[in-house]
Amino acid sequence: MRHYVIVDPEEQLAKVYSLHEGRYIKVMDATDECCDFDLGKCRISFDFSKIWA
Repeated sequence: MRHYVIVDPEEQLAKVYSLHEGRYIKVMDATDECCDFDLGKCRISFDFSKIWA
């Protein structure tokens, strides 16, 4: 798994982590930001503002 996301619906906050050299490093605390995820063969952009509606 290259990415790990912890979602807190009460705080409307998602903590995004990415695997780097065998360890997960925090990329961002997302509330209404977009985050790009590299999934190997494809990339996606996820808009976290859409999950709180």
